Amino acid sequence: KKEQSALAHALSLIDRQNVQIQDLRKEKVELEQENGRLTRELRKVSLALEEEKIHSQAPDVSASREISRLRDRIKTFESQMAVAHAAQGEAEERAAAAAGRGGARGGLGRRAGGGAADFEGKAC
Repeated sequence: KKEQSALAHALSLIDRQNVQIQDLRKEKVELEQENGRLTRELRKVSLALEEEKIHSQAPDVSASREISRLRDRIKTFESQMAVAHAAQGEAEERAAAAAGRGGARGGLGRRAGGGAADFEGKAC
């Protein structure tokens, strides 16, 4: 009788362990499914972040183009200013030359020994 009782107790323990093993196998399957779901979600998030990174770089490209465009405009403006300055210098030289020929009207011009002169003959 003691042997039967011990055997029944051992079988009972084995049954409980089998139930625990089955529960653990179910939990393992559930965890693997959850892992797969989370992995797919992580990929989606990674792709979304990569796409956002690409889009966030687009304004940098746009800003770079805008900077280049502004630099071109500045160069154009500087060129125009240089041309205008040269034209102004030529006009001042002509005025100074005319003032030098005009005598009292223009005061001292370049030819008469004066420095750069404005239209009124004053030194600049």
